[in-house]
Amino acid sequence: MCHGWKHVNYNLGKKPAEFGPDRPISNMIADTEFALHSFKECFSSSQPIFVPPFNRITPALIKTLPRVGFAGVSLMPSYLERKLLQLNSRMQWRGIVRMPEFKDGLRIDVHLDVIDWKARTAQRTNVVSDLLVQQLRGRRLGLVQPDAPIGLLTHHLEHDEPVWHALDGMLDFLRSHESVEFIDVGRWIADNAADQPCIADK
Repeated sequence: MCHGWKHVNYNLGKKPAEFGPDRPISNMIADTEFALHSFKECFSSSQPIFVPPFNRITPALIKTLPRVGFAGVSLMPSYLERKLLQLNSRMQWRGIVRMPEFKDGLRIDVHLDVIDWKARTAQRTNVVSDLLVQQLRGRRLGLVQPDAPIGLLTHHLEHDEPVWHALDGMLDFLRSHESVEFIDVGRWIADNAADQPCIADK
């Protein structure tokens, strides 16, 4: 997971974004190329996933990521996606309303955040467990692909002791549950890349 380039907010006075709509697309592409080069020097990954800082990225840049060399993108679901899942899972509108499809390459998201960003410490356990139940229910109802991974967000530089404790507790619980399977992300990318259209530079 390559987390942007400099983690700089270029949208001063607006919602923070390093790869938001106010920057020229050529500058953003150059930064993703720098990020990829640096990332591969450190980790030698042939299939890196791009993670935009502040969870914001322009659709135009998402379309260019495969040409730059990224295998896909990782986001948190948008406000609309979260609301649709919340409403659909409550009302159980099976087959009536579906989540919007992502058509610009591979996307492997994070859904569970153990950090309360306003308090800058661990999120309440019931909040995280409610998010997990919502994701599971959405898959059972067919609102989300049943085999879509459920991602757990980590942001190590922001972790205090309560966050580390909450993360340890969640991982211990998940590892002990017979219905939980931790996936190999590289293998998941390889399995799903075959379903994606071939994109070549011209």
